[in-house]
Order: sequence, then structure tokens, then C-alpha cells
Amino acid sequence: MSETCPISFVRIDEKVARLNAFLIFCCVAGIVFASATWPIYFLWADFLIRVTAGPAASPLTILNKALLAALKVEPKMIDAAPKLFAARMAFVMCTLLAACQLMGYSGAVKGIGYIFLFCSGLETFFAYCLGCKLYSLMHKAKSVVPGAASVK
Repeated sequence: MSETCPISFVRIDEKVARLNAFLIFCCVAGIVFASATWPIYFLWADFLIRVTAGPAASPLTILNKALLAALKVEPKMIDAAPKLFAARMAFVMCTLLAACQLMGYSGAVKGIGYIFLFCSGLETFFAYCLGCKLYSLMHKAKSVVPGAASVK
């Protein structure tokens, strides 16, 4: 995302992020279309690790880095801050999914799942990260409004 780079000066491989999005898309498709419940908790745990210990500790990231290294795919480095913000938003969505699943609100699980499916599909198939765009807008608003709260 050129409009926000570099903000954190920490870089990640965009190809790993997109492969992560593809596996997330597949998991969420299982939740929405097959009423699978285990992907909710797997994704919740993965995003919890990602937002607390960092993206490099995420099981999906570890798997995808190894896969891309084995295939000798050249990395494409991008700024990590917008992706971390998007991961935090995804963690909130996973928390809502898990809570709704535990309370038996299957309609809410499907609704949140469709939104999550849309977002991960945009990243997977079009390299368009809604969370990253929101991060960019919030960052721009913070620089326009003196004293605005930080989004980090």
C-alpha cells in the first residue's frame, strides 16, 4: 500500500500475506457453507498469536513461508503496519464468530462469516486489503486532526 508505506519500517512478504488470506478464505468458506466449527477456533487462535506475538509466530505464516521457500518464490516486501491492523480487525471478527457459535447464533455466524469471506476473498484474489485501506484512512485522519488518537 503505497499511500501508507513506510509507517512502521517493519516489512513483511506480501505473497505470504496473500497465501494466508487464501487459507483463511478456505476456512471461512467451511464455516459459512459447511457449518464447520473447528475453523472458527483455529482462526481465532492463529489471529491471537499473530496480534500478540507478531505475524512471524502465526502457524499459517510459518506454514506459508516454508511453502513459498520450498517453491523458491521471490518475496515481495511491503509495510507490516497496515497488515497488522487488518489482523487485529480479523481477530475481532473471529472473536465475534466464536462468541456467536458458542451462544448458538448460527445466523450471526453466517453473517459475520460472509463479511469475513468477502474481505479475505478481496485480499486473496485481487490483492485488495480492506483493513489496510481503513488503516490508511485512519492514519490520514489522524494527521489532519490534531491530537487524534493513535491507531497503532
